[in-house]
Amino acid sequence: MKNEVKRTLDYDMLNEANTYPTRSIESQLTKDEKLIWTSKPKYTFSLTSLEVGGYDVALGPTNLYFMILAFCWLYSYTAYVDTNYIKAVVLFLLGLLIFLLPDIVKEVRRRNTNYAVTDKHIYFELWGIGGTRVEKFGIESIHDFRYEEYKDQSGILHFMLENPPHFKTYDFSAGGNRHHPTFENVDNVLRLYEKILVLMKEG
Repeated sequence: MKNEVKRTLDYDMLNEANTYPTRSIESQLTKDEKLIWTSKPKYTFSLTSLEVGGYDVALGPTNLYFMILAFCWLYSYTAYVDTNYIKAVVLFLLGLLIFLLPDIVKEVRRRNTNYAVTDKHIYFELWGIGGTRVEKFGIESIHDFRYEEYKDQSGILHFMLENPPHFKTYDFSAGGNRHHPTFENVDNVLRLYEKILVLMKEG
């Protein structure tokens, strides 16, 4: 009966609408390893420049991105006044590009990130300068395990391991690296949390 319930849970989770192809991960599974769940971070709007550092209550946003944006747009206006319209447009667009660059990189990273859970391992397909790579750790190595749930039932899973892994995951809301592995912005986070707890107990 216990195995039958487990197979039903596995089938239900893999047949939800938010599953994604994970060829890179699937190619690393062992013969006796069963894929249970796959997904990727869902899109959430945020501006990294507003989220990370440099915000002062009295002065407002003062981080580097805003300084560069102000610098470029000031010289863009100066060029416009001098009727150097090409220079004005180039400086305007350059400031905007630099301001949005962290969010462009963040979106590329999100689109190339995939997660998977098997009956033995937690998998991460991550993107970096060198391209995508697959990282994993065994379910038995999870020391502590927590979740954050949002109003739409999506959320974040936090994996605290006995030994810190050599890879980092990325916060797709505020920007920056996490100090421990995470599944970011995944749907039905509580259901997935409970499923992994079952796997931990069975292991």
